[in-house]
Amino acid sequence: MGIYDMPAMIDRIIQETKQEKMFVVTHSQGGAVFFVMASERPEYQKKIIAHFALAPGTFESRIGISVFKALCLLADYGYRVGKSLGIYEVHPSNKLVQRIGGKICRDESPLQLACTTIIDLLVGSHGELNAELYETLPNVEKFLVPSDVFAHVDFLWGEDANTLVYDKILSVMERYRK
Repeated sequence: MGIYDMPAMIDRIIQETKQEKMFVVTHSQGGAVFFVMASERPEYQKKIIAHFALAPGTFESRIGISVFKALCLLADYGYRVGKSLGIYEVHPSNKLVQRIGGKICRDESPLQLACTTIIDLLVGSHGELNAELYETLPNVEKFLVPSDVFAHVDFLWGEDANTLVYDKILSVMERYRK
């Protein structure tokens, strides 16, 4: 994805907009894909004004192999169950997903701890890894979302994402345009 797909998207956007350079905003795995592109296809760096990596997923290997294997088995089981029910995609807006998630992740559920642990492993805060990156990467601007409850998925679905994150990104973009 970082070697072929993202470069192809960038080329297409530049071709369609007739711009020489562009901003790139990524979330989660998209950040990792961008970093692969930036290292494996360095010629694309001249086409990027700035990259905004929101909650980039770059250190999944640190989760631990046994946890990763367990999650893979769980995902495989979920796929087989979904396939038998005719469900091939799972979106948080899907009513069935909301109903099931609401039951197994609710406060009174005996599965609630397992549910929140899995969610935290996948999308929780890992500030110690971020600190590692800040010390090694040049030209990195650190921005902490000013909220105690803003989490990984809030970049996508958070009601306050515009005021807490996207307005700041737009102001930084304006600074780079000058």
